[in-house]
Amino acid sequence: MSLVLSLDFGGTKLGAGVVDVDAGVVLERRRAETPPGAGARGSIEQMLTMARSLLAERPAAGVGISFGGPISADQRRVVTSHHVAGWDDLPLVEVVADALGLPVVMDNDANVQTLGEWRYGAGRGTRSFVFVNVGTGIGGGIVLDGKLFRGAHGMAGEIGHTVVDPDGPVCTCGKRGCVESLAAGPYVAAAARERLIELLLPLVVRLARSYRVEGLETADLVQEDRRQRHIGRIAVPEHGRERSPTKHVE
Repeated sequence: MSLVLSLDFGGTKLGAGVVDVDAGVVLERRRAETPPGAGARGSIEQMLTMARSLLAERPAAGVGISFGGPISADQRRVVTSHHVAGWDDLPLVEVVADALGLPVVMDNDANVQTLGEWRYGAGRGTRSFVFVNVGTGIGGGIVLDGKLFRGAHGMAGEIGHTVVDPDGPVCTCGKRGCVESLAAGPYVAAAARERLIELLLPLVVRLARSYRVEGLETADLVQEDRRQRHIGRIAVPEHGRERSPTKHVE
C-alpha cells in the first residue's frame, strides 16, 4: 500500500485522512470545525493534532494539502483566505513539513477535488473533465486532454468570484454579485433564514394580537426583528453556531 496523509483546510471545517492511493480508499479520517476566531494558527494547530493522531495509527509516506483559497504559483504558500483571518502569504507547506517531518505538497481544494474525481470518481476514464464544488465557497477545476488546466495565473476553473449580478449582495472578496455570494452554502442558508423571517413575523404578530400579550406591541416586534433578527436565528440555527444578521441596503 502507498499511504498518504490528506489534510483539507476549509472555511468552516477541517478534514484529515489517511488514503491508500493505489486502491483509492480512505482508511482513517478525522474531522473538526474550523476554530471560530482562532485564525490561521488555530486551524493549523487543530489540523496538526488530527494529523499526529492519524499518523500514530497509519504511518504515511507523505502529506497532501487541500486549501480552500488561492495559493502561490509554486504551490508552497497560501495567498489568502476569504473566510478565515491570518492566512495571507503563509508558508503552509513549510510549516506542515517542519511539524510532521514528511514531504508535503499542496494545491487549491477545487483542483484537488477535480483530480480526485477524475482519477477515482465521476470523471474516471475521461480525457477532459469539468468539476464544480459548492460548499462554504464555490470553486471549480478543469482537466483538458488528460492534464489539469491551470490557466495563465493558476486560476482556471475558479468560477466562484465571477460577477453575475453587479447589484447583488457583497461577497467575501469585496465585489458584488459573485456566483459565490449568491449560491454558496452560507449564502443559501442566509437566504433561507431571511425567507423564514418574512413568513414567521406576520404569524408572530397575529398570535400576539390573538392572545393580547400584555405590553407587547407590533411595532416592538418589528423593531426588534430588524435590530437583531433573533427570530431567524432561532428558526434556522447554522450548525449550532450563531451567525450575525445579514446586512441589507434599502
